[in-house]
Amino acid sequence: MLKDFGSTETGSTEDLSETSSSELVDSVSNESDIPTDKTDKRIEELKDMFSNLKIEVSDDEGNPQIITFTKLEIENIFQSNLGDLYTPETLEKVTPTRFVTNVKNLGISPSAWKATLVSFPTLMKLTPERITCNISVADQLNVNREEYIQAALKYPPLFARTPETVSEHINNAATVLGTTNAQYIHSALQYPPLFGSSSERISSHVTNVSELLNIDRKSFIDTALRYPSLLGSNPETIAKNVSQTSELLGVEKQKYIAAAMKVPSLFCQAPETISANVSNGALQLGIEKDQYIDSVLQKPSILTFAPVSLRGKFDVLVIFYGSEERAREMVLARPAILTYSKSRDLLHYFAMLITGNESGDTKNPENIIRNYFSNDPSKAERVIESIKDMYTNYTEREKKEASLIRKQRIEKNASDNLTN
Repeated sequence: MLKDFGSTETGSTEDLSETSSSELVDSVSNESDIPTDKTDKRIEELKDMFSNLKIEVSDDEGNPQIITFTKLEIENIFQSNLGDLYTPETLEKVTPTRFVTNVKNLGISPSAWKATLVSFPTLMKLTPERITCNISVADQLNVNREEYIQAALKYPPLFARTPETVSEHINNAATVLGTTNAQYIHSALQYPPLFGSSSERISSHVTNVSELLNIDRKSFIDTALRYPSLLGSNPETIAKNVSQTSELLGVEKQKYIAAAMKVPSLFCQAPETISANVSNGALQLGIEKDQYIDSVLQKPSILTFAPVSLRGKFDVLVIFYGSEERAREMVLARPAILTYSKSRDLLHYFAMLITGNESGDTKNPENIIRNYFSNDPSKAERVIESIKDMYTNYTEREKKEASLIRKQRIEKNASDNLTN
């Protein structure tokens, strides 16, 4: 008889995937005492069974699919202790039924569930009823169930965690961070491993990073809650990134840290990547590297931009300001203009033409136009909408032209291949 191991808890482990299998076996099964030679034989029999297994299932649109497992996927599955627990006959009987039921209950694609099982085979030990019960915690957390399921697909051990365990982790973690449960849940949905992190580990992590970077603990917590993967990054790696990047850019470490606190992804970016972005960005814009660094540190998100995209943006600014020299002056004075969307650039351009004033490029262009036509609000809205329609029509035409060019290229390549 196949047992449901879903009700077995794993204590306060941070990552269920690292510890659950052995704990589950030891707590509920005597079959772990099977001699090694018999266990090896069973595993080989199970692998053979899986190599011939074909699961018939329908996708969201009702189209039939056949799910099979590759040799590499099967090897990964049996790194767990399934071979200690089940006979080939038992697993062959229950696997297809459980697979189909879980796909239906969770409302996900067959391929997504297959990938989840391969990455975390322990889920094969749980009945669909147990998994459905586990994800019901979403209702208690006031989280959309589909959103919670998507989080669990990114962090599969979540499917195996009971509602009580998840709720306890959230309460404890929120307490040590000095935040609300709702805020912690919001962050965990962005970085799902936080649903399984112990409060002790999180507290130690925050302390280590704060001390290594010599920053206020509360400030780091606020930053990490905005960019929650920081709570899962190695503290030494974060400190190393900061030291090496500040050295490559030739800026004081605390100055770079201040920039990273505004754009937390900078803590995790490879120093070489940031340095290359800066060197190539300065080159693309024709600005001295030192000047460029001083400027973009005022708007540090630019450090993450691809240099090629910056050049395209700069070309728009050249049109806006009338010359490359003037555009460079404005970038150095107000680097935020490099972060605006093309639609906002167009609105700024027309606002400047209408008002004859270019000093408002850091203000909302719609408000500039509204202020200019303050005596005729309806005219202001008509002008704004006309500019937006112009941009929409242009981009749609641009997309169609690009699509046509791609189609022609594909047809030409196909024709060339036939000729050859």
